[in-house]
Amino acid sequence: MRIYKQYIIFQPLCKGPKQTEVGLPSQAAGVMIVDTVDSCHCGDRLMAKAKIQRSAGGVVYQEREGEMWVALIATKGSTVWGLPKGLIEEDEKPLATALREVKEEAGLLGESVADLGYIEYWYRDSSTKVLYHKFVHYHLLSHEGGDVSAHDREVDEARWFPIDEAIERCSYENERDVLTRARAEWDKLSSKAT
Repeated sequence: MRIYKQYIIFQPLCKGPKQTEVGLPSQAAGVMIVDTVDSCHCGDRLMAKAKIQRSAGGVVYQEREGEMWVALIATKGSTVWGLPKGLIEEDEKPLATALREVKEEAGLLGESVADLGYIEYWYRDSSTKVLYHKFVHYHLLSHEGGDVSAHDREVDEARWFPIDEAIERCSYENERDVLTRARAEWDKLSSKAT
């Protein structure tokens, strides 16, 4: 894991809105970038460290009868559907991470067609209680081989969906936005090909 910057989240000690487990800090919280801080108090506010995490993932697509199909993965007992992604390893480029994670989690090989930008969110690790500000960079990848049945053990299932169904099924709003961007990019590519 690479830490690029650390954030301090100011959370009031008094009762009121609390830090959400997933998503942005409550409106009562403020954010300041620092180099390193163990723990401290600032007046009546408690400060807790947050770490930056960088990941990358891919939207793998194939065309079936003129329609875009994409691969999604299921986790948490097949109750959560999303895009394959994972942490960027030291000295690894985001595209290399996206290709690796798509192969590991979805069993697929892909080739980069377009950069889809990134999403960001906050989450707290349930075991360590560390707060993370996560950035995930996505690439649109054309399907070049592999099979969804070859996904790894950390994934319950990998499956192809028509793009509209994938957008509906995807559990996270920010990943639905990535799929919408992927569809727009595919539409552009398809119109150039004709």
